Amino acid sequence: MKKIILLLVVICLWAPLSVLGHSSLSSSTPAEGERVEQPLEEIRLEFGGGIEQGSTMSIKNEEESLEFEDIAVSEQEMVGTLSEALPNGTYTVTWEIISADGHPLSGEILFEVEQESVEEPVAEERVEDQATEEEEEAVSDPQPGEEQEAAIPEAADASEESGTNWLVTLLIGAAVILLLISLYGLFVKKR
Repeated sequence: MKKIILLLVVICLWAPLSVLGHSSLSSSTPAEGERVEQPLEEIRLEFGGGIEQGSTMSIKNEEESLEFEDIAVSEQEMVGTLSEALPNGTYTVTWEIISADGHPLSGEILFEVEQESVEEPVAEERVEDQATEEEEEAVSDPQPGEEQEAAIPEAADASEESGTNWLVTLLIGAAVILLLISLYGLFVKKR
């Protein structure tokens, strides 16, 4: 009987530690919902725990999927290098990792590239064409405030994922404490 109780105690103490082995995204460059105003040639993701080789990420804008020139995976970091700087637009990075404990995890990061273009002296004709194009883009593109509002729920999802891991750990810890109190009560009653 004592061996069974000891085995249950060991299992209950080990279970919360196995939950902590999951890696969650701790930071990214660019950050979720960020507006990037400088040329961007790499995406950097940092995780709260170890990640394994075989972890990957992809990037797409509103129109197409883009290719990373190279994706480097180290202990807690994944860096995707682009062959050229990203043009203006909204991008989604989708990541899929294998955490140190072997569990697959995935998520997304939404950000916007908005660099000021270098203006060259142009003829009046070109200025009129440009004004017409800008009016057409203003009609078809959502307002910057609308894009930021869409990014906020994404950031909340990432926070929820991190909060859920701690909640599970807390609940398992509480269950272990209740089990130990119950077992102690059984031993005291038998004596």
